Amino acid sequence: MTERPLLILGAGTFAVEALEAAELSSRTICGFLVSSADYRTALTLERLPVYVPDDLPFTPVDVVCVAGIVSAHTRVGRHVILNRGANVAHDVELGAFATVGPNAVIAGAVTVGARAWIGVGAVVRDHLAIGEGAVVGAGALVVKPVAAHTLVAGSPAAVVREGVDGL
Repeated sequence: MTERPLLILGAGTFAVEALEAAELSSRTICGFLVSSADYRTALTLERLPVYVPDDLPFTPVDVVCVAGIVSAHTRVGRHVILNRGANVAHDVELGAFATVGPNAVIAGAVTVGARAWIGVGAVVRDHLAIGEGAVVGAGALVVKPVAAHTLVAGSPAAVVREGVDGL
């Protein structure tokens, strides 16, 4: 299977940091993507093209999109969404179709199951597991493992409901 190139979402300072991290891998980096021409301050950044969706010379399925801040030794599954300002520390595993909300922080050595949802501004302490299909509410402070298909909220996070399946 041919490895797909990386397309970095955004074209600001964090995007350049993502580029610097991506350059350490052997992946091909095809450029940056901004949501509209209003956010494109230049046609290139760091010698790479800055695209708007209508100008992409390929379909998004042909590339891997990267956003947020992701540290070393982190594995990101297929179709994971890392929203703006998401901060994922070292040695984290994000399962397929997981979502990390804006400004959420996931500390080191955390496992996030497939289809799990980490809400806006949530914080997950290190060395924990967030189960498959679990939901962590906005602003929650997770200090204990979260079972699969469980909704937690609050500070510290407590079980609100069981039997959920992501959002």
